[in-house]
Amino acid sequence: MRNYKLRRWGWALLSSAAFVSGAGAQEALVPFVVNVNATVKAAFTDGYTTTSQVQTAATANVETILRIPLSNTGVLKGTQRQANVPAVISNRGGKVTVNLPAQSYGNAEISLYTVNGKQILRRNVSASNAVNNIPRLNIATGAYLLSIRGADGNALASRLTHSGGNLDIDVAFGGGSGSEKRSLQKGAGGGEPSGWRITVSASGYIDESYAFNPVSGMNPRQNITLRQTSGGGGDNGTYESVVIGGKRWMKKNLNIATDSSWCYNNSPDSCAKYGRMYFWDAAKKVCPSGWKLPDTADVEHLVKAAGGPAYAGKALKSTRGWGYNLSNTSIGTDSFGFSALPGGDRGSSGNYYNCGLMGEWWLATAEDSFKAYSLKLHYTSDYAGTSTEWKRSYALSVRCIEN
Repeated sequence: MRNYKLRRWGWALLSSAAFVSGAGAQEALVPFVVNVNATVKAAFTDGYTTTSQVQTAATANVETILRIPLSNTGVLKGTQRQANVPAVISNRGGKVTVNLPAQSYGNAEISLYTVNGKQILRRNVSASNAVNNIPRLNIATGAYLLSIRGADGNALASRLTHSGGNLDIDVAFGGGSGSEKRSLQKGAGGGEPSGWRITVSASGYIDESYAFNPVSGMNPRQNITLRQTSGGGGDNGTYESVVIGGKRWMKKNLNIATDSSWCYNNSPDSCAKYGRMYFWDAAKKVCPSGWKLPDTADVEHLVKAAGGPAYAGKALKSTRGWGYNLSNTSIGTDSFGFSALPGGDRGSSGNYYNCGLMGEWWLATAEDSFKAYSLKLHYTSDYAGTSTEWKRSYALSVRCIEN
């Protein structure tokens, strides 16, 4: 693949061979600094089984290098090998155009990752569509990984650098033939998202786990702060968390019993899975010490970090548990570890609705004396946005953010 420079947009396309494995062994060097003595582990899954795993011991507050081999897996989010086909990138009036061979990439997934593995853009494109345009506003200056995955196994990746500002990708399809196609072996229950995942763990502390897309050579330093487990405060006082866009969120809905809170259909099993539902006044007070009920600004930041309103819903949803078929793996990708589940709501009449179909979480921002805002996700849509509900008539889920 040739190298191209798109001066107006500040993109530089580097050869995929620089970070997709070739004949020689390659590895990613990932420095870690952890606040306690810990084990740092990287595991690669092809979507169904773990195919590669490495780990190292980290000494508290001392930089440790984790060496991740790339020779067998590449750095794409999956185990598909690189197709021996060209992807031509050009600058047309301020837009980046990707030309793909229709025979090997007739249906493809276009993803953009930061170098520390955070997915900031994802879109499915098809040769059958008249237009495949992917806009993304206000991308920060830095290096990124562009991943292109064909539906039948072909895949390639390119490292990009961006000088900041808006990005507009047009994907076009042409003729040409690809290399031999490879199908993924599927398990009986369907696959999980594939790629590398980092887990940092220590006895007496809550694990930190997140998706990571390594590149060959030195990667950005990972600064990890593990939190101690502690008793009291409901949910046994243990709150697993995930950092998205620089802010720390709980990974599960809150399950602390208080006045004006309920389990869906009054079932303790529902509370264990989805957490409790609260009236707004109770929701404002229920987050434990060090946490708070998020406001609309927090959610706008979350949605932006997860790809924008049109796509964030899919990225924030858990990989299972949505829709009438709760084992469906196509509704959510859980790209950021937020693991949103559709806990439904309790209506003004005391009846329960929408479990499995909709998730709705109170926000601290009030619209007026009667209504307040909520984050709403639905199984039929990738959209993530805010809505309003009656404060003292509807009971919704609560997801706390670090205060």
